[in-house]
Amino acid sequence: MYGIVNKAIEELVLSLSGPEGWNKVCALAEIDPFTFVTLERYDDTLTFKLVGACAEVLGISADEVLVSFGRYWSRYTGQQGYAHMFSMLGNDLFSFLQNLPSLHDHLTLVFPDMVMPRFETVAIDERRLQVAYRSERSGLAAMVHGLLDGMAEVYGQPVTVTRLQRKDEGADHDLFEVVLQ
Repeated sequence: MYGIVNKAIEELVLSLSGPEGWNKVCALAEIDPFTFVTLERYDDTLTFKLVGACAEVLGISADEVLVSFGRYWSRYTGQQGYAHMFSMLGNDLFSFLQNLPSLHDHLTLVFPDMVMPRFETVAIDERRLQVAYRSERSGLAAMVHGLLDGMAEVYGQPVTVTRLQRKDEGADHDLFEVVLQ
């Protein structure tokens, strides 16, 4: 993954537990606290080590770390200069989600080595949308749940997100339902 992901994890931990917490995470993950360059690529195992260390330091499960990170990532990327892309994809959450593949296509032009997940959306009705998530990486579906919650916050549209099927339980992909409240 690119360093921007690991930098965002760092920022999340700093916001939750300060420099002391981040230093503990780095010690557990056996990394230098000043390691990450935003546009440099890092092995995925490093990111998963960070998630595991965060779970231990924060006293929550790895899935809870990933959900929290997904919510945080939605705001963080907006603050890092990507907010204009959000607005280009739509004025509401459902438009954004339906146009998300276009954003990922654009990002792969900018970052040709980036391994992007694939999202497919189906509108069930005006208040419900199903989002299929496919990725070469395993173990990040909880982050997608957080991303869906986080983007709902960005667009000011409260939602309920439910995972309908799980790849880690034998389905060929994860499937989420997003319902506007």
